[in-house]
Amino acid sequence: MENNLNATLKVIRDILLLIRITTVIYSSGFSNQWT
Repeated sequence: MENNLNATLKVIRDILLLIRITTVIYSSGFSNQWT
């Protein structure tokens, strides 16, 4: 059960990191487009 929880937390952290990176790239892309 504990291993399962650790795996889930790792997946959640990976997803959050991916969302942050995507948001940064998305924002940069928009800035470049509007300029």
